[in-house]
Amino acid sequence: NQFMSIQVLGEGGEDRLRDVADRQISDKLLNVDGVASVSVFGGREKTVRIELTPEVADAYRLTPARIQRMLSSGQVERTYAGDAFRGTTRYYVNMSAEFDDISEIGNVMVDAETGIRLKDIAAISFGTKEETSFSRVNGQDAISIMLVNDNTTNLIDLSHRTRAVVDDLNAELQSVGVSLIIQSDSAKTMESNIDQIISLAVTGGLLAVLILWFFLSNLQLVLAVALSIPISVFAAFNLFYAFGISINSLTLVGMALAIGMLIDNSVVVLENIYRLAGQGIPIREAVLRGTREILRSVFAATLTTVAVFLPFFFTTDMVVKLFGRQIGISIVGTLGISFLVAMLLVPMLTYVILHRSEKQHSIPAFDKISIRSRFVQIYMLLLKTALRNPATVVVGGLVVFFVVLFASLATQTNTLQTVENDQIKLYVTMPLGTTLDKTDELVKKLEEQLLEIKEQETVSSDVQEEDAVITINLKEDYEKIDKRDFKAVKSQMTEIAKKFEDQAEIDFEQSSA
Repeated sequence: NQFMSIQVLGEGGEDRLRDVADRQISDKLLNVDGVASVSVFGGREKTVRIELTPEVADAYRLTPARIQRMLSSGQVERTYAGDAFRGTTRYYVNMSAEFDDISEIGNVMVDAETGIRLKDIAAISFGTKEETSFSRVNGQDAISIMLVNDNTTNLIDLSHRTRAVVDDLNAELQSVGVSLIIQSDSAKTMESNIDQIISLAVTGGLLAVLILWFFLSNLQLVLAVALSIPISVFAAFNLFYAFGISINSLTLVGMALAIGMLIDNSVVVLENIYRLAGQGIPIREAVLRGTREILRSVFAATLTTVAVFLPFFFTTDMVVKLFGRQIGISIVGTLGISFLVAMLLVPMLTYVILHRSEKQHSIPAFDKISIRSRFVQIYMLLLKTALRNPATVVVGGLVVFFVVLFASLATQTNTLQTVENDQIKLYVTMPLGTTLDKTDELVKKLEEQLLEIKEQETVSSDVQEEDAVITINLKEDYEKIDKRDFKAVKSQMTEIAKKFEDQAEIDFEQSSA
């Protein structure tokens, strides 16, 4: 669930940056509602070392495990303040507060009966842990912060709130020469995908309306049908809330697919009413009769679509059930509401439009297609040929189907589709038992060659003992630099990685091992 990576840059070396990250940054990021954990990489972490005196600890039967449990169970934030007496009873007073000085840790009471404090049985010292990770940006030492989100939080909303905290921290730390840079944010990509789906859905809806206007040639009637799109879509959001699903990529894809289908119901109703009115039937009767004639057909068509998604709700596979539920509810909900719109709203609007046109003596005539039309003649010829040779048509259809199917499978198998992005990650996996310095030595060599790529903007590395992650961010208009596309840039990185394949496993996808 890692959703954001932040780089801490500044003056004074990585140890100073690590100290700033531990003291002033990590807690504020962890306080953001929805952030489950904050991990800091790079530099040497401050630590308190407690060395027990074996003889004294054994005498009071205080084992290291017992003292560790006491410190980790919340007593680490309690400071011994003194004694209090009530009659002949003596009480030890502790104040709940964070330790400001190492001497306060020594005052932690480890045995209330004897009054033994931690400093009586152990030597306490302050220092730094041995480095377990390195972090760099463009070859310069840096501190990396990885944020993990809560499963139940809205990732896009969490990203916006976290970015606001990062902006506040940048303003606060500017005076001490420290800055935070957001290296990666999965919510940004998600938000971009959702915006693209919405844009495509709106474009598809406009094209559908344009096609209707081309054939009906009456703007008012077309707008009456076009109203079914926003009404059905926004009303379907209530069903999302009722079924406990969110507006995400799956539900938006379902609604995008449903837009082309939901307009069919309204078109069928409108066309039938329009046809009857054009034949001279009174407006009121044309609306009632036109709606009643196609009611069962439209209802059956809507019901068949609903039936397609019903099996998804009874499957035991959670992934299939999740996809079917998200997409199914969005499509079925949108189509269900569009059915009501087609049966109620469209007839009403059509009646208003035609009734107004009748008063103005300008009822649009229903133009019948002439049999002499070239397109009609071609269609009639094909239809007669198919009726005379049914076996040939069926066999020919099956042949075409399988040819297209096999061609599609062959294309998908032989063609490597590269997903374009402005960020590429290289995952380095070293042999078991490799030291941190050895891994870092290899990563530095990789960095030197990756920094020579003209299209890169930053090369960031997070190095641990047996593995590392190198993140390459591309410039905004990298395609214009050397006229190379994403695939060509990634291919160059592949060639660089092959030079080190005898020393480590380097891949663009994280190993599942």
